[in-house]
Amino acid sequence: MKLNGQGCYRIKKWVFWVMVLLFITLITMAGQKEKIREKWLHSQKRVEISFEGEKSELKDISTCYLCGLNNESLMGVFQGSDDIGIISLLDWYIVELRLDSYKDSKGSQITYTNTGGTFYSTGGLPSRGMANAEIMLPDTYKLDMNFLAEHLCQKCLDKITESLRYSKWEYEEKKVIPLCIVDFQTLEIYSLQDYHAGCMVRDYWINMEHEENEIRVEAFYVPERI
Repeated sequence: MKLNGQGCYRIKKWVFWVMVLLFITLITMAGQKEKIREKWLHSQKRVEISFEGEKSELKDISTCYLCGLNNESLMGVFQGSDDIGIISLLDWYIVELRLDSYKDSKGSQITYTNTGGTFYSTGGLPSRGMANAEIMLPDTYKLDMNFLAEHLCQKCLDKITESLRYSKWEYEEKKVIPLCIVDFQTLEIYSLQDYHAGCMVRDYWINMEHEENEIRVEAFYVPERI
């Protein structure tokens, strides 16, 4: 390899092709390594992770974050509305999927929020009965069950923990997704774990997509035809 008169490096042909071959070999090895890892993971048994048996520590159930009235929870604002939401169980941040305003709203809506490293993007077209949300979780997130036990009554804690059930390969490094769907009208909770592709919530169809720490949710108003 040497510098020519124009300030460019010249390399011999055989050196160039050796470099190309090495690059292809490295790419192939990286792909094979991932395939071997996947094969190793899938040779293990599946295990189910559950949070059953958690006990509520809330003294005054009227202040429950889900079914009660508490100044630290926005559920009091949404309770009873004909709408769907997403709850972050890391800090009880609530994302509203505005589907009930389809009769009044004509334009689209887009919002962006960042809460302690969790990024939320929501949008939709209420006049068409459509809404969507994208949630990006931080790499280092950790679900604090003590936080939930301190702020939920036993009935609501049971609902939440049931929605957190998930499965994984025995030695797979996989964490629970600290999110759930809530029906503001009935206060029913629906799972957002990655084994779900969608669910029906009254007259709304909820579609879910998962990719590492990113969760995408689409909601559609689909009333039954009469």
